[in-house]
Amino acid sequence: MNDRPAIRYLVLWVTGACNLNCRYCYRGETNRLGPLSFDAARAALAMVASFGKPFHVQLTGGEPCMEPVLVEKIAAWIRKSGLNASIGLQTNGTLLDKAITRIFRKYKIEIGLSIDGIELLHNAHRAAFRQTLRGLITLAEAELPCRVTTVVTRQNASQLDRLALMLAGFENVRGVALDLLVHKGNALHHTRFGKRARRGSRPWT
Repeated sequence: MNDRPAIRYLVLWVTGACNLNCRYCYRGETNRLGPLSFDAARAALAMVASFGKPFHVQLTGGEPCMEPVLVEKIAAWIRKSGLNASIGLQTNGTLLDKAITRIFRKYKIEIGLSIDGIELLHNAHRAAFRQTLRGLITLAEAELPCRVTTVVTRQNASQLDRLALMLAGFENVRGVALDLLVHKGNALHHTRFGKRARRGSRPWT
């Protein structure tokens, strides 16, 4: 019997690669690493499952939807093995299409979608708002629930109500999580996020 505390939350970095270059990405230049090997993912899953307790598997990156085949392979192995595990995936939403939503539905993958505000604010932080919105619409059309994750900065903190109003039009959005900005990686190289940022500076300057 394993006498160590059971691991109940496993994060798998599907890939370090990303199709965006968010101005506050805490991974910085390291976000160009390649995909996780399936053997490594399977070994990690088997180790956590050995505790015999329910656990959650979070697929993230980078942008995990850049590796849809690997995402499906991992999810399929979890379900085929009968592991007592829930599966979640965090995405910027820009690559969502009908094919990948079928994977989400088939393997019961919970979706987290990163949106930082209305178009102007979102684009100031990470860009590609319209592609992300299209991804949210794709999830809504597939009737797949999701939760929105927002990185809170001095630029968007006072306008989160506008984001809430926008999301109110989507019945599939089940909640909003707020993550505080981490001052490392790319955030250290953009004055709007750094400690020396001008007070009251506008998000688009």
